[in-house]
Amino acid sequence: MKSLVIAAAVMVLATAAHAQTLTTDKARRFVDSLPEVTEFGNSLDESLQKGAFDEEMRPAPGEPFEPYARGMAYLKSQDQGVYEELGGIVDDYGFSSPENWATTGDQLFLAYMASEMKNSDMPQELTPEMIEKMPKSMQEQMKGVMAMMEAAKNVPPEHMEALNAVKDDLESYMQSQGMTRQ
Repeated sequence: MKSLVIAAAVMVLATAAHAQTLTTDKARRFVDSLPEVTEFGNSLDESLQKGAFDEEMRPAPGEPFEPYARGMAYLKSQDQGVYEELGGIVDDYGFSSPENWATTGDQLFLAYMASEMKNSDMPQELTPEMIEKMPKSMQEQMKGVMAMMEAAKNVPPEHMEALNAVKDDLESYMQSQGMTRQ
């Protein structure tokens, strides 16, 4: 009986780990969904937009980078009908739920941040000592940046491969939305 329980636990963990892997197909479907999801988001009441789609991007120290997942949790808690309508939209792109779509987006954008950090002149490390030397008004913001940098260092290689397959399309979309430099 004990071995059956252990085998079941291993299968559950393996399934969860597989479900969390960013594939090129999932990344492509996510990028393809962005224009329709954005249009839907823009049609929402301003307070829902702010809470669900303009969620703070920087995690607090010790928090995972999950802006899309936090946005979906907010939307689900605030308006079940809107949440379900969004579920119908992302279902058209092959996502089983808004949470599945959001997890894919979080993984893709974390990989994108890792790629951008790697290719920038930005220091690859921010130490607590460096933050201490900054004006007090910037210290909390920089702690969030430090948390994002730490998360970006741990992006799996397969997530970077998925990003590389869709990066041009993702950047094109982001430029069309004024989210990146032209």
